[in-house]
Amino acid sequence: LDLVLTSATAAAAVAAWLAVRTTRNAMQGSVFLQVLQDYDSKEMYKALFTIAKQEGMRAADTEGFARFLDEMKEDPPKPRPVDECRRRVSHFWLRAAELSRHGLISDHQLHHLCGYGSFKLLFSVIEPMERAVAARRPGGKYSKEAFDYLLEHCGRGDTGNLQRLRAEFEPPQEVEEEADSHPESWGRSGVIS
Repeated sequence: LDLVLTSATAAAAVAAWLAVRTTRNAMQGSVFLQVLQDYDSKEMYKALFTIAKQEGMRAADTEGFARFLDEMKEDPPKPRPVDECRRRVSHFWLRAAELSRHGLISDHQLHHLCGYGSFKLLFSVIEPMERAVAARRPGGKYSKEAFDYLLEHCGRGDTGNLQRLRAEFEPPQEVEEEADSHPESWGRSGVIS
C-alpha cells in the first residue's frame, strides 16, 4: 500500500511539474507573440527607418552626429520627430530586457529578437541618444544597466563590435563606472524617458 501511495504521489508531482512548465511555455509564447506584433507594427517600421537614417548620419559625419547629440542635451529640448522614434525603439528593447530578466520571455526568444538587424541601432544610435536626453535630467541617469544586460544576454557573436560602437560616444567617466556596475540595482538607478 505504501508503494502505491508513493507512486501516486510521485506521479502527481510529475504531472504538476509538467502543468507548470506547460503554463510557463504558453505564457512566454503569448508574451513573445505580443512583442513580435509590436516589432511588426507600422509605427515601429517608421521609427526604425528614421533611426537608421541617424545611423547613416553617424557613419558619414561623426562630428555632425556629435553636434546632434549635443543639441539633444539642450533644455528645453527642441521637439524633433526623431525623439519619438528614439523613444519607441528604445522602449521596445528595454521592455524586451525586462521581460527576459523576469523570465517572461525565454533566453532563446531574446536571442531571436537580438538577431534582428535593428539590434545594432540600439548601440550605434539609440544609446548615445538616450545618454544625451538623460543629460537634461538631474543626475543624468539613463538605463545603462538594461543596455548592458541586452549586450551580455543577446547571444550574438559580434558583441565586441557593438561594444566599440558604444564606446565611441561614451563619456570617459562612464567607462570607469562600468566596472562598478551592479545589475542587481537595475531599475533603481536608471530612468526610462
